[in-house]
This record gives sequence, structure tokens and C-alpha cells, in this order.
Amino acid sequence: MNAESLDRYLNMSADQLELAIGDGLLTDSFGAQPPTPEARRSLGRNWFTQNLPQFRSIVCQSSSIRDYLANRRAQERLVILGSIGDAIAGVVGVVPVGAVACLIFNFGLEGLCGGEKYEPEGRAGAHR
Repeated sequence: MNAESLDRYLNMSADQLELAIGDGLLTDSFGAQPPTPEARRSLGRNWFTQNLPQFRSIVCQSSSIRDYLANRRAQERLVILGSIGDAIAGVVGVVPVGAVACLIFNFGLEGLCGGEKYEPEGRAGAHR
């Protein structure tokens, strides 16, 4: 995962990131009427919520993430986002890795690895 692909998603809200994921999920849809933006966002949000346990397991086992959490070093967010992206790249399929990585980052590593429920309202950008 490179910084250019992350830059596209860094300043997006949770709604925009969920929409990007929903759009990614629909890239192979044929002939159907495109869903509304709200339906695509909801699809992305549901997909993210359903896959959160898998992301939690993968991300929270990453040595660079564990070091970050344990040492609380002032690391560049692109390094952390890159680590998250690298950890999940093999499991997100057609969904934009950067969008998922940014949602995980915005959700918070403490929340992800601590088992918190994903509730994006009021949390977007909380960990930037």
C-alpha cells in the first residue's frame, strides 16, 4: 500500500469512506440500476461491520501495530495506515484498501483491538 492511495482517503468522512467501500463492492455489478448513494454507503458500512472481527484479528496481531499501542510513540499516521493497509490487503477483495484502512484508523486501534463496536457517528476523524 502506498501513500498516494492513502492520500485519496485521508480526509474523507466515515460516510465517504463507507461509500467508497460500497462502490468497490459494486464494481462487478452488471446491468442493474445503480443504487442510491445512501444504499451504497449502507452496503459499505454493513460490509465493514461484518468484517470488523477479521480486521481486528489481523490488525491487532501486527507487530508494528502492537508496538504503536504499547509504546505510544509519535508515529506518522501514514506509517500506521500503511501497516493497517498491508495487514488487510489480502482480505478486502475489490474494496479499496485505503478506504478500509482509514475507517479502521478513524475507528481507533484501541477500539478495534479492544473489541469495541463500530459506531461511526461522531467518531469520524477522532484519531487523526
